[in-house]
Amino acid sequence: MEDERLQKIEQKLADLTEIVLFIKDNMVMKSEFNEFKQEMHEFKFETEKELHELSWAVKNLSSEVADIKRELENISIRSKEDADAEAMEIVSLRRRVEFLEDQLRQIKLKIY
Repeated sequence: MEDERLQKIEQKLADLTEIVLFIKDNMVMKSEFNEFKQEMHEFKFETEKELHELSWAVKNLSSEVADIKRELENISIRSKEDADAEAMEIVSLRRRVEFLEDQLRQIKLKIY
């Protein structure tokens, strides 16, 4: 009975020793934790800074894209206006040619 009791005590001591060794191997010292905390703070700061820079770059790109779209719309409008003006000029020139052809026919008729 005494042996059995000693064996249980030895087993409990071995279990406690194993637990203490596990805690010792896996514990974090306060200085290590504070160092890790500082690294995370710096990482967060750098990440926020980079995100801010990316956000600024995206806003600039968005602005440039909007400017390009406006310029393309203006070019499109000018192109349409130019095409319309050319079409009107062509119609006007055709009328003048028809008028001149009529005039020429009348002159030919008078001559012959």
